[in-house]
Amino acid sequence: MSERWIRAGTAHVVEHRDRLLLVGDDGSVRVVTGASAAVIEVALAALAVPGDRAAVAAALADAFDGAPAPTLVDDTLALLAAVGAIVAAPAPAPRAPRVGPAVRVVLGLSGSVGAIAAPALVLALQRRGCEVQVVATRAALRFAPITGLEALTHRRVVRSLWSRDPAQPVPHLALAAWADLVLVCPASATTLARLAHGDHGCVLAATALCAQVPVVIAPSMNPAMLAEPAVQRNLAQLRDDGCYVVPPGDGVEVAEDPGARTGNRGGAPPPERMAALALAIHAAAGAAPAARAIDWQALHAAVPAGVDGDPDDELWAVIDRHAAPPGLLLDVGTGLGPVARAASDRGFAVVATDLAPAALAHARAAAGPRPITWLEDDVTASKLHGGFAVIVDRGCLHFLDVRAAVAWAATIVRLLAPGGVVVVKLDAAAAPAARATRRLDAAALAALLAPACALVEAVAGSFPSAAGPVPATTVVLRRRG
Repeated sequence: MSERWIRAGTAHVVEHRDRLLLVGDDGSVRVVTGASAAVIEVALAALAVPGDRAAVAAALADAFDGAPAPTLVDDTLALLAAVGAIVAAPAPAPRAPRVGPAVRVVLGLSGSVGAIAAPALVLALQRRGCEVQVVATRAALRFAPITGLEALTHRRVVRSLWSRDPAQPVPHLALAAWADLVLVCPASATTLARLAHGDHGCVLAATALCAQVPVVIAPSMNPAMLAEPAVQRNLAQLRDDGCYVVPPGDGVEVAEDPGARTGNRGGAPPPERMAALALAIHAAAGAAPAARAIDWQALHAAVPAGVDGDPDDELWAVIDRHAAPPGLLLDVGTGLGPVARAASDRGFAVVATDLAPAALAHARAAAGPRPITWLEDDVTASKLHGGFAVIVDRGCLHFLDVRAAVAWAATIVRLLAPGGVVVVKLDAAAAPAARATRRLDAAALAALLAPACALVEAVAGSFPSAAGPVPATTVVLRRRG
């Protein structure tokens, strides 16, 4: 018999009037009454924390005003161990301090009966130190208890693509920027199809599709549905797209009569296993490489007087096709201000922003008396309010890392007026690697801004540089009404 014991984490004792029912792990029941029941209760109370035989004997002596017979202590411990009510106490281990911030998990629930396990999955993630935000389809909420999920997470369950919160008008972009990991569990056949085909029509799919972090998908459905060629094609596509697909495990078919159900291979893993798998994937994937830090203030402070920047006729040929003055135009990352000056000369009301005060000072001096509003502002956490007919980003986005890019998209969607256009010029895939910029093509940019904006045009061009023209792409998207 082990020297140290602790009360089991699951109940094995049931109280009924003046007796105790000791229910074993095998389903057997032992009934204890009278003084014996009282002894059992004292012993279990003593072993709420790890203790040895002496601790139990001392508790019994205190409760019954006298040292118990040695056989009473031994028989009590043997009985409780036999039914599983006490277990061997593990050796105490020092608590390891948390290293780094908590992993932020967006848990996506779709319309599978497996969503009934969502509260247990939330708890399993939280026990591992995660912050959890639940996103659910309407079908999922037929199975998952929304009030319980919100009580567990202390966050509203996100159910819609749109929000009444003016600080967060497009929830899926904000969620994608917040998340370190997206876990879609359970993933129904319908949700798999949405993800595989780039359908941003629900907030769960839109969040997973625009996230720049690992996306883990756990299919859960009837085995016959899982085996359908269309479902298998969708799973293959998601794997090719870089998602992590967890093979289904044991489950039951709720459409069958409860008394006739047999196990099948169509369910998502149990909550504890799913949480462990998801965090292992997160750790194995590693953090996205950080973008090279650039001191924009120092860079612009070093620019000689009289250097005013490239007017970029290529860019304006595109803008002129899709936007006409008058209207309010935002120049994001204005730098030396050539876009802002040209926009003002065309008749736009211009707001030009930059992180670097040195850039704004240089641009303001070069603009002279033009009626341009110059503001120090960060596009990834902008303090501006919306209503812009045109937003121009010439060479800013491609310097942002993946998390900042999603925050950039949230700002663009929030600031762009319905029907307005955003024009983004960025390095093309063929640009020299030495520029250390992120390469987003038109499709990636459209996905980043979907479903709020629709792709209008993508035009090949170039940026000027001392080493010669650098391949670039100018992408135009329009804000839906």
